[in-house]
Amino acid sequence: MIGDAAHTCAPQLASGATIAIEDSIVLANLIQSGQPLEEMLERFMTRRYERCRMVVHNSWQFGEWEKTPGTPRADPTALITASMRALAAPIRAISKVIVQLACN
Repeated sequence: MIGDAAHTCAPQLASGATIAIEDSIVLANLIQSGQPLEEMLERFMTRRYERCRMVVHNSWQFGEWEKTPGTPRADPTALITASMRALAAPIRAISKVIVQLACN
């Protein structure tokens, strides 16, 4: 199971389908490499986990802030901006700053 089926998320970042498409591209590239299945799937998880986790978590966080306006230290604009910058980066690149921002 890959894509949005494996890491469904709230719609706040509108990126669930995007990460599903990225998953399929990365998986297709790995399949073409001819690696053993177990190694290929391990590489897939290594390449995709943090980026997908960021989308799922940041979407959830944004939704939580929408449900409880006035939450101390909530900064939806900064969270969306940071998330979109991370998603605009190449698939392998994800900033730890983005993850830390979402965890506040």
